[in-house]
Amino acid sequence: MNSETQAVYDALAATKGKTLYESANFAGNRDQLLADLRLVVADADKLIREAAGASSEGLTALQARLEAKLAEARMKFARARAVVGGKAHEAGAAVEAYARAKPWHAAAVLVAAGTALGVLLARYLNDSASDGRVE
Repeated sequence: MNSETQAVYDALAATKGKTLYESANFAGNRDQLLADLRLVVADADKLIREAAGASSEGLTALQARLEAKLAEARMKFARARAVVGGKAHEAGAAVEAYARAKPWHAAAVLVAAGTALGVLLARYLNDSASDGRVE
C-alpha cells in the first residue's frame, strides 16, 4: 500500500462514524459564507445611501471603500471555493483508494446503484406514459 492510500485510510479512520458532510463542516462553512455575504450586501447598501448625498470627492472615497469591500468578498469566496474543492478532492481520493483496495465491493455498489436507478427510471417512464392514456 502506498503512502497516499495509507493517508486516505488514516483520514477515513479519523472521521469514522461521521458522514463527509459532517466531517467537512460544510454547514459551518456555508453559514460563515452567508454571514460574510450579508455583511458585504449591508455595507454596499450603506455606501449607496451615503453616495446619495455625497459630493464628487465623497463619491470617489465611497467608490474606493466599495471596491475594497468587494475585493474582500471575492477573496473570501475564493477561499471558500478552495476549501470545497479540497474536500471534494479528498472525497474523490478516498473513493479511488477504496475502489483500488476492494474492486469487487466497488463493482457491487455500482451494480446496485445502476439497478436502483434503472428501476426508478422505468417506474417514472411508466407513470408518465400511463398519465396520457384514456381508459
